[in-house]
Amino acid sequence: MVAITVNAICFDSFKNKVWDALAEQNPMVVMVQETKLVGDRGQGDSEISQAQQWLGKKGFRGEFTPAIRTAKGGVSGGTCVIWAQGQTGTTMEVVADGRVTAVIVNTQAY
Repeated sequence: MVAITVNAICFDSFKNKVWDALAEQNPMVVMVQETKLVGDRGQGDSEISQAQQWLGKKGFRGEFTPAIRTAKGGVSGGTCVIWAQGQTGTTMEVVADGRVTAVIVNTQAY
């Protein structure tokens, strides 16, 4: 199994600067830190839903933990676990808002 972890600074950097090189490695699971994406999962216009749609077009699924808005108006954290669409993922309970995304990925189907 190929699993990769990335500290991307933000999801746009991950998409635009990391994804193509990473995809050449044929990863089964990708873990991304510092996505800086906010919004609720499942709402079509949220940043997270847009990222999930983008991943779907690339043949992947992703579960995100939203970033946290800071007291000074900034955005901190945000994480995600990405897996190939041929696999199944079961999301676990959030253990640290904005900092941890926990997913059990069944790689046997890959």
